[in-house]
Amino acid sequence: MKINITPNLSFTAIKQNYDKAYVNKLMDEDFVYKPCQVNVAEIDFDSDLDFKALNELKTSWSEGHFIDGIFAEAKKLHNKRWYNDGTKKIFVLTTQNSDFENLAPDNVLSICQLSRIYDNEAEVRYIETNPKYLTGLSLPSYKRNGRALMEFLQFKYDSLVLSSVEDSYVHTFYRSLGFKLVDPIRGLFRWMKNYRNL
Repeated sequence: MKINITPNLSFTAIKQNYDKAYVNKLMDEDFVYKPCQVNVAEIDFDSDLDFKALNELKTSWSEGHFIDGIFAEAKKLHNKRWYNDGTKKIFVLTTQNSDFENLAPDNVLSICQLSRIYDNEAEVRYIETNPKYLTGLSLPSYKRNGRALMEFLQFKYDSLVLSSVEDSYVHTFYRSLGFKLVDPIRGLFRWMKNYRNL
């Protein structure tokens, strides 16, 4: 995956446009998926615009499983009911290329929430792909949305942990990204950069 780091771009609503990621986009003329560059951005919990965009995502992704949990925790941070010590973050994968202070919910391909970020290790609390891009009866316009966001996290952090639902497809997905199942009873997976070298 090609990474173009732009670490000093400051925006009101989204703190940084960290880098570019790649998904596969369905080309209408030939029904073939081709690589497409998209952006990864961080939600600013203090921004009313970002909070509004998250609320719109919650409404439009009603078929999603985790968006409600992401929104509930973001709401507590936004309303200052929880202190944000920098150990919680939300990232979005978006097709939006500019005007990041006004995140367009229709352009969001996937979202993830991280908790307990310490010493370059993060816990992936939730990750969700826009339900309209999940494989169903028709070909989705974009593929690799969750994978691209996870690859970004693997680039950014040295170690990731997550608890997964008990689902063989989901476990296969995480294993394909280099995660190892370290606690089968709790469904706990861990990924470390040096796992790839073992």
